[in-house]
Amino acid sequence: MSPELTPQVYSQYPGVELIRYYCKGGFHPIHLDDILQNRYRIVNKLGYGSYGTIWLVEDLDSGRYVALKVLSAEASKESSEVTIRRHLKQRQINDRGSNGQEFLIEFLDDFEVEGPNGTHHYIVTEVLGPSISADVEEIYGEERYPIAIAKKIVAQVIRGVVYLHKCWVVHGGSK
Repeated sequence: MSPELTPQVYSQYPGVELIRYYCKGGFHPIHLDDILQNRYRIVNKLGYGSYGTIWLVEDLDSGRYVALKVLSAEASKESSEVTIRRHLKQRQINDRGSNGQEFLIEFLDDFEVEGPNGTHHYIVTEVLGPSISADVEEIYGEERYPIAIAKKIVAQVIRGVVYLHKCWVVHGGSK
């Protein structure tokens, strides 16, 4: 077979979303060093999920690094996440003090971008560290997780959920 007729094979890299997610209604293409809203410079990909991608970005206005969640076009139409985050942001402004809100991710900004696959909602939040499960695995491996630390984590989760309920927000899974 001549080289020009050799079929191209797409190899899936571990931890990288499928190329087919970038279609009408799907994910929005993002490139390193893209600047969005004349403010957010794309630094690195943090991950992806069924609803979109998450990026580490530099906020050029503040010089701070933040996380940017880019919802797929379909998820942007259906998601109530932005409405809930705006509601919680307003409550945070009014509810100063230690009441559980410190255990919720800080919502900083949101905007929409029209792209080749549709309209995508962008959500800007503070950057968080690795997941608890990743930390546990890295630090403790096969060892038993210390009960004192587990109790502190559970207490913080409960305080965050109680605050959500005070704000009339119920946390649930996807539909």
